[in-house]
Amino acid sequence: LAPARHEPLPPQPRPQAGPGSPRPRPRPWLLVSCDPSGPLCKAVVDALRGGEGDGGPPRVQAASIDARRLLEAVETVEGETKPEAKRTEEAKRASGGEREPKAEAAEHRARRLSSCGSFFELTHEAIGSFGRLVFLLPAEQADPREALDTADGVRKTHALLCALVEVIKRLTPPGTRPPSLDALTVVTRGASAPVSGSGEPLATDPTMQAMWGLARVIQVEQAGLGCRLLDLCPRESDRKREGHFIVAESRAR
Repeated sequence: LAPARHEPLPPQPRPQAGPGSPRPRPRPWLLVSCDPSGPLCKAVVDALRGGEGDGGPPRVQAASIDARRLLEAVETVEGETKPEAKRTEEAKRASGGEREPKAEAAEHRARRLSSCGSFFELTHEAIGSFGRLVFLLPAEQADPREALDTADGVRKTHALLCALVEVIKRLTPPGTRPPSLDALTVVTRGASAPVSGSGEPLATDPTMQAMWGLARVIQVEQAGLGCRLLDLCPRESDRKREGHFIVAESRAR
């Protein structure tokens, strides 16, 4: 065989806009929150609308998730589909036919989740039109010590974890490509233990720690989403400052 010579092609320069041509408008942002009318979500919206970047401030849309209702819906669907799947499999073996219950189960699940917030009304194609997705937890949290000490606290933690899992499922449905997001940002509060001015560690929130751990798993299992984590100080009361911080960090990628 004759020796082959490989000469890599030079990188193609990006097209530059002319001096008179308008700058392209940035892709819109999607804010997913269990508290879309809360102060933190409003602060992020204000920071986006007041900021200036290439092409002007981006469009922003807030989508809600009712975490408790979502958890109830998921538990109901699981309770309904398990015996139904068993009966379908038995009927399939008895008749020798090739019945596929997955499509019907997926449609049934989608109908159940459609009442759990405006986020579940968005199609996969609609989500793919957004440039950045920010998952925001409520700005005001209950006493962290009650997160795992009471049945209600444990269920609340489970509900918030379920909400984040369902967001990722909507972004990565089976048989489709993940949307080409510029960034996916998960915002928690009090997941780490920062040190106060007096040198004493601040209290951490077990619920937020669980969310942080789940987001770390998402970083590994769904690396294509470009998930990044932001943890806010539990004693910070300036929501406007936090809104600008979230926007700046989400744009940094």
